[in-house]
Amino acid sequence: MSRTQIVEIGTIKRVHGVAGEFQIVLTPNTQPTELNKLESVFILIDAIPVPFFIENIRGNSPDIVIVKFDTINSANEAAEFVGLKIMANLKHKKERREVSLEDLAGFQLIDQMGSLIGAIVAYEEYSANAVFFVKDLKGNEVIIPASEDIILDVNLEARSITVQLPEGLLDIYS
Repeated sequence: MSRTQIVEIGTIKRVHGVAGEFQIVLTPNTQPTELNKLESVFILIDAIPVPFFIENIRGNSPDIVIVKFDTINSANEAAEFVGLKIMANLKHKKERREVSLEDLAGFQLIDQMGSLIGAIVAYEEYSANAVFFVKDLKGNEVIIPASEDIILDVNLEARSITVQLPEGLLDIYS
């Protein structure tokens, strides 16, 4: 049996055109494809979720969509809703957890070929440079740049980070 829950999926940013359409800015946890599966959403009016049926959804941005509800037919009617939150009844919607680099201590560090480099034991920032302190398979402490340029993937479930290290970086510690 699946549970459903009403969660915030976006905010009405502004009226779009004269036919009662809205520009909706989606929350970071919401994908536009999720809205295509919905027949209706709720607009939070005075802290009460009021249902509205979706007539049309379009847009090609990952965080903004244009939506037309079936009972709102003019820009004047639509203007009353600007700034209100949009909620939806979604099954098991997981909140995407924001992870800071400090939270990655204990994660396994893996190279792009899938080989284990070691475990992250600490994270520190020096001026403009952030680094991971990693205990490699031989027990040596290795310093790895904590840069978006080398991090290929972070897998929270597996507690692993896949990186593409600069050539020769690990050779320094051999």
